[in-house]
Order: sequence, then C-alpha cells, then structure tokens
Amino acid sequence: MIATDGVVTLRAPRPGDAQAFVEGRDGEFFKWLGPGSDAPAPVACVWVDDQLVGWVDYDLEHDWLEPGEVNIGYYLFAAARGNGYASRAVELLLQHLQRDTEHAVATLLIHPENVRSIALAHRLGFVQRGEVKGEPFFTRDVRLRPMATVAEVMTTNVLTVDPTASIGEAAEKMMDAGVGAVVVMEDMVRLTGIVTERDILRAVAQRARAAEARVRQWMTESVITIEPETTVEDAAKMMFEKNFRHLPVCKDGRLLGIVSLRRLSQYEFEHSKAAST
Repeated sequence: MIATDGVVTLRAPRPGDAQAFVEGRDGEFFKWLGPGSDAPAPVACVWVDDQLVGWVDYDLEHDWLEPGEVNIGYYLFAAARGNGYASRAVELLLQHLQRDTEHAVATLLIHPENVRSIALAHRLGFVQRGEVKGEPFFTRDVRLRPMATVAEVMTTNVLTVDPTASIGEAAEKMMDAGVGAVVVMEDMVRLTGIVTERDILRAVAQRARAAEARVRQWMTESVITIEPETTVEDAAKMMFEKNFRHLPVCKDGRLLGIVSLRRLSQYEFEHSKAAST
C-alpha cells in the first residue's frame, strides 16, 4: 500500500490492472487524455473498498517542467466519478510525493474546458501559474502541509443507538465509551437524530425517567451533517457558529464517521506545535 485516507487507497499496480485500465476508458478519457498507452503503468492504482476505480500518476518528461517539478495525471472509471474519489486520490499522491520522494512541486496542465479538473485543482490548493500551450497551468508546493479535511480527523467507529432505546441506555453507552454524543440510527440504516450530553441534561432537568423515556423523545432531530471533504477549518467554523460540539460525517446518505469540536481543537494544537518545533 502506498497511502490511504480510510476511504480511498493507493496501491502499486498488479498483473492484470493494465488491461482493466484499457477496458475502462470511455469518451471522457479520450477527450482529455488522448489515445493512451496500450500498456499503462501508472505509479498507483486507486481503490475504494475492494474495487479498482482508476489510477494516478506523475511524470517528468516535459520540456516545460522546471527542476523539482512533476506533472500529475489521473483517471477514474465512469462509475466512480462524482464521489470525491479523484480529489482524495490526487491528495494522497501529493502526500506520497512529499513523504517518499525529493520532488518539490506538483503541476497540473488542464484543458480549459475540463471544468471538473479545474475545480479539483482549486479544491486541492493548486495555484494557476499562467498557461502552457494555451492550457491553464497549475502548481502546488508539496512540501507545504495540505489543508486538513474532516476525513483525516473524524472517528470512524461511530457509537449508535436505536430511537426506541431508553435515554438511560443512551447515557450508559456514552459513559462506557467516554464520548459526548451518540448517533440515532433507525434500523441501523437511516440517521434520524443525535443525542448529546446536553440532551441528557435536558432530560434529567425535566425529571424524565431514564428507564422509560425513549431516545426519540429527547434526541436532537434535523441533524446537520458534513462531508468528509470539508476542511477542518470550515468544520470548526460551522460548530462555533451553530454552537455544536459534534457533527456526523456523511456521504451520499451514508454515515462515515463523527467529528467533535474537541478533536478538531486537539488536531490543530498538535499540528501548530509540530510546526513551531
């Protein structure tokens, strides 16, 4: 394994992967990347769960690259697009460049009509540095610490409870796990609410019987969630503005994790301390 963020994993190519890459090409591939090699050998394959969904690569064989620069390329199969996997895969490749190579700057040369790739460049902190052969040319210094996302700091082992459980059961679960919130999942599938320490205190203050009062009566409904691609800074800002301490992390209706204000603060403290040493 080359790198992973818990959702997307980069692995070295295996026998048979090249054929899968060739067979996975479609109109989008040919439009932006040309005919392609008959035997593609990228630096890394992109995996999500047990599925091969694309590749990421870099090369140095361009006369417009300066010393220390590498040009990034990537491609996802059609079924994997629109899920944020490309951004994750490219970010992981940049981390690999920073950690395992001597290369200093990553570049992206993007056709001006390739709106998705231009959006990816902006999202990952690339800065346009003019044009090369009429195409926007983006760069990013891989030696700088990338903007952290919620996916990097969230807790993936989420404590859950059914809405029919008692408020006492919810409180006991929270106490045993040492956490300040439990996510309410109906039939372990649909997120219907969240119970926090504040909700428990509210129930106690109103003399609710712990063994009789149901979670559905005291949970916070209409839960606001965030996506794993949300930056740590934006997540913290949302929490402060809305006076939240916990936010479930979801993607396409699927619960992936939870992040707390305490965890965000801890992460920022650890990294600011490391940067000052």
